[in-house]
Amino acid sequence: MSGLREIAEFVARSTFGVDQQRREVVEQAWVEEGRFEFHLNGEVVREAEGRDTILSRLEAAWQTRPVGASRHVITNLWVEHCDEETATVFYYLTLVSGRDQPPRIIATGVYRDYLVRRDGAWRWRERLLELDGPIG
Repeated sequence: MSGLREIAEFVARSTFGVDQQRREVVEQAWVEEGRFEFHLNGEVVREAEGRDTILSRLEAAWQTRPVGASRHVITNLWVEHCDEETATVFYYLTLVSGRDQPPRIIATGVYRDYLVRRDGAWRWRERLLELDGPIG
């Protein structure tokens, strides 16, 4: 499998895990020292350091909504850099309600992921999400 294909599969599987509230999938996607930041207008508005913190915040959010309440629609995936051990990936996010009919857009933005290969698989070391506007 090519680097691009492996990375695209990783992004799809991991974001599906978030949407479907599959802790084991999301846990496997992060390195222990992982970091996640949300940015709005160039400012950090939310951050989490460490896989355990990231997972506990996700699980708290999952308690407030049913499985499938949101869908991360990922487009324009671009692998800016990829070697045997690291990769830098950009892609657009359109976060859509999964249960409202008709569906509505909750947020849009751009992800910048820094990946590392551990135990033969890609994992998030750092994720930065620059939102285009407030989540609504």
